Amino acid sequence: MDVTSVTTLGSVLLGSLVATFLSGMNTLQTILYVRLYPEDTIRIKALVATIMSLDIIHTAFIWVSLWFFFIENFGQKPDIRLEQNPEFLPGLMVVTAITTLVAHMFYLHRIISLSHQNIWIAIPVVILALCRVGSGIATIAGVFKFQDLSEYLAGSYQVRWVLFLGLVFAAATDLAIMTTIIVLLWLGRRQTISLGKALDRLVLYTFEAGMLTTFTAIATMIAWLAQEHAFIFMAIYLSLAKVYTTGLLGSLNLRYQLRHDQNPQTSQDWNMTNVGDTPMMSRGLSDIEFHRRTTMTQVNETDTVLFV
Repeated sequence: MDVTSVTTLGSVLLGSLVATFLSGMNTLQTILYVRLYPEDTIRIKALVATIMSLDIIHTAFIWVSLWFFFIENFGQKPDIRLEQNPEFLPGLMVVTAITTLVAHMFYLHRIISLSHQNIWIAIPVVILALCRVGSGIATIAGVFKFQDLSEYLAGSYQVRWVLFLGLVFAAATDLAIMTTIIVLLWLGRRQTISLGKALDRLVLYTFEAGMLTTFTAIATMIAWLAQEHAFIFMAIYLSLAKVYTTGLLGSLNLRYQLRHDQNPQTSQDWNMTNVGDTPMMSRGLSDIEFHRRTTMTQVNETDTVLFV
């Protein structure tokens, strides 16, 4: 089957436009992060710089490929050969695999922090994430065995199903991460009163972000199974790395809303607070100083929940 058919190139074009739109959203989130969190540690800033750099590289690969298909070979049906266009499939797969790994490690760190360094809770997630990495490496290695995508899509049963298993492990890892974090947040809610609203919002966001990445991987699998020898699944696959970046940056920027939710209540209650029967003023703290300390305590608690 000719993989340069109208259906294939049309799918690539539509998928590229959607992926570029998501990349623009990620850029906006990065700008918001830079403006809202200049006090973050170098570790978190390096994480944001890494994930956004991968996003830019991913988008660049997409548009280099579009230039090859629609400009350099305008009006023709070029063979999608790896030596001619290595950015298209191998490059995209490498960047997607690295982005997925970075996102999974970020959430794994959150799970370990939530569970008070209980590594046994994180072991299932680690196993699934390693399986995802292994299948991704096997898929990339398999792609390089073929000269063009026609041969790859028409390859052996084992070769074609390696990509499918990679998507299965990605979806399974996302579900495991989402479920584990939600359970740990729910257990934490029973132990705190001041952060109840923040934890509820975190549970909702964790569910939404987890289902977004899971559904994207599942939709890619369905498209792959529906037409294994076509390239329709690529329209969805191009956005897979983008949604991981969106979820990670969104979880970091969510702190602003959580702080905003916490501070108004603090502002209303701080001047009514006593310790025992002794007002704070008599303990050597001015009203402004007490308000500042109480607010910072709420902020630190919120950031601790987010593990950043």
